[in-house]
Amino acid sequence: MTILACPVCSTALVRDNATYRCANSHAFDIAREGYVNLLLAHQKKTADPGDNKEMVASRSAFLDSGHYDPLSDALNQRVLSLAQQNSGEPFQLLDAGCGEGFYLRRLSAHLQPKLSRYGLWGIDIARAAVRAASRRDKDSYFAVASTYRLPVLDASLQAICRIFAPGDSAELHRALCPSGTLLTIAPGPLHLAELKALCYETPRPHDSEAIPDGFRRIDQQQIAYPLHLKNEEIGHLLRMTPYYWHLAPQTQQQILALDELRVQTDFILAVYQRD
Repeated sequence: MTILACPVCSTALVRDNATYRCANSHAFDIAREGYVNLLLAHQKKTADPGDNKEMVASRSAFLDSGHYDPLSDALNQRVLSLAQQNSGEPFQLLDAGCGEGFYLRRLSAHLQPKLSRYGLWGIDIARAAVRAASRRDKDSYFAVASTYRLPVLDASLQAICRIFAPGDSAELHRALCPSGTLLTIAPGPLHLAELKALCYETPRPHDSEAIPDGFRRIDQQQIAYPLHLKNEEIGHLLRMTPYYWHLAPQTQQQILALDELRVQTDFILAVYQRD
């Protein structure tokens, strides 16, 4: 079963060997890593938008060391509960802004022994991230696309995850079935406060996430715990945040030279339903 929609005409995309095609003869080849590029030229503000290879590599190294596993575990439990309550069509979930696929990959491993009928899909505007995700996860489906223009059919999803990613509320509402669920993960007020204090003279707590238009929040969970990072891990964390790319070179080097850093994580996992 496909959930993909043609980015040109919005009709269903069906896989034909190594190509996705729609009824209007628009065709999109599948890369050897397994993903498909559905980002049209006019949807890009730069030639290669999104995170670059360095950011993707740093995030992969940091996440692979297990620092955000408790967050991933909490998300996995939520999704499994939703999937087990689902009836009728196979459970279809989209990770909108999937990055290098860490959360989707761990979710797939969590669901496999417990569910038989489901599909996991990931999109991201960064081709480097989607390529990395496709290389490591052969059980999910990946596409290069914008979270502001989801290349999915109307009401085709039972759940959407949005993890530290921007997006359009109307698109999320359109893509979810009437009983669908939106799960978001956003930074809590004190997330990485110690790192922010090294980056800015007057760091401010993170603002609370606004309830997306067209949705109502039905639950919220805070996940917070400390991390004790060593030198190389500090560099990976810094490079995967937007802070790094706005810092003066001297400040970058000062942080990268630290031998250790104790930092607090603070995540808010929110659950929404269509209003």
